[in-house]
Amino acid sequence: MKNLNIKTKLLVTLSVVIIISFFILGVNSINKEFEQQYNGIKKEELSLAKESSKYIDAFFKSKMSIVESYAKKLSLDDNAQDIIKNLDIGKNAGNFVDLYVGLEKNGYLFSPLDGVLTPQKDDYDPRTRDWYKDAVKFDKVGVSSPYVDNSTKKLVVSIFAPLKQGDKTVGVISSDIFIDTIVDTILKIKLKETGYAYLVNKNSQIFVHKDKNLLNKKDKLFGKIKMGENSSFKEENIDGVDLLTSYSLIPSVQWYLVTRLEKQEITAEIRNLIFNTIFIYVVLLIVILLIIYITLKKLLSPIEKLQDGLNFFFRYLNGQEKQIKSLNIKTNDEFGTMAKVLDEEMKAIEIAIYISTLVIFNPSSKRKK
Repeated sequence: MKNLNIKTKLLVTLSVVIIISFFILGVNSINKEFEQQYNGIKKEELSLAKESSKYIDAFFKSKMSIVESYAKKLSLDDNAQDIIKNLDIGKNAGNFVDLYVGLEKNGYLFSPLDGVLTPQKDDYDPRTRDWYKDAVKFDKVGVSSPYVDNSTKKLVVSIFAPLKQGDKTVGVISSDIFIDTIVDTILKIKLKETGYAYLVNKNSQIFVHKDKNLLNKKDKLFGKIKMGENSSFKEENIDGVDLLTSYSLIPSVQWYLVTRLEKQEITAEIRNLIFNTIFIYVVLLIVILLIIYITLKKLLSPIEKLQDGLNFFFRYLNGQEKQIKSLNIKTNDEFGTMAKVLDEEMKAIEIAIYISTLVIFNPSSKRKK
């Protein structure tokens, strides 16, 4: 820096200060950009899980409410035809596949679809079925695990509730529901390119998934991310793949909606944003440095004229030049004022030297003693 001129020193100093400032601002901006994007996808993923689980929960609660209502008002003292007629009304009201009642005392089943089934005539006893046993065991309205209907090959659940006379359970009312709408809703959920959603039960068993090979298998991911909360977001690595995951409980059925998204897709997007930010900062830095360079060159150009003018003046004093040359600096700043003073002083010196020369070379002009 010692051997550089003032213009270069100023340019280098300003450039270093600006580059350091841009670096600090750039790093801060990039960090904020990464945090904003990461928190955005976290919020989006968790919100999607919560909203979807709320939709499913509301769906099942409405169906459970109908079944529970019929469990309270259905009279088993009516004849079989009246019971079936009432069940048919409930079936249509709840848009069920079927709504049926199994009796505790004799194992009879009343159904709008099948009529009256008996253990003796039809070799069918509802008391041996899981939906019946669960209703008696839990003594409240509930939902069975999903299963595939043999005839339609669609995913079905049963919603059941005990029929009570006082404190005694006299039967169980149950309904069958196709949940293909829910399945379609879950399978249509898409996060970016690599993200999707699926359903597991409280034992981490998968029963809705886009990969049919994983159905009825235990989900390794959910087993790792499940915590005490009803919903949460977490980063996890499964089979060497970094994932951004979330889950949300569906309270009415004790299922969990799980979402997963490959982290590298988000980091790639963030990386592109960072590169764009860096590019903008670099272009802006170059533009600013060019403006500073041009401005300094224009503002400090009088210094070179002053330097050249003074060098010319010293050559004039040494007899190397024959007459003074004006600095010719017309600016209204300090350089212009300095140049005006120097021009006046050099002109005065030139006149003084000229007069001295006339005296020296013209003896007659000397005063006689």
